[in-house]
Amino acid sequence: MFGAALGCVVDLPREEAVALLEERLRGLGEWRRGVAAAGTPGAGAGHLAEVRGLWLHAADSDAAWTRGLIERIAGGAYVFEGEGEGEGEPPAPVP
Repeated sequence: MFGAALGCVVDLPREEAVALLEERLRGLGEWRRGVAAAGTPGAGAGHLAEVRGLWLHAADSDAAWTRGLIERIAGGAYVFEGEGEGEGEPPAPVP
């Protein structure tokens, strides 16, 4: 679902896109804290601790990638709604 939303992100104003990505970061942090509170990977859960470790790794990776995207967008990457011709789409190739 997130991939589909990301494909349409430039249809939003830049500030709204950044705000929504920041909300995603908050949600990832909350989810990660909940997973971590269930115990540390390897703490008596046997092989199921690997699942928790995977979830923690995925949350960390998603958060790092999202922070990078926020930085790129805040730094002027892409054309967002209301910013000019093409409204988010790259210019058409010249034949």
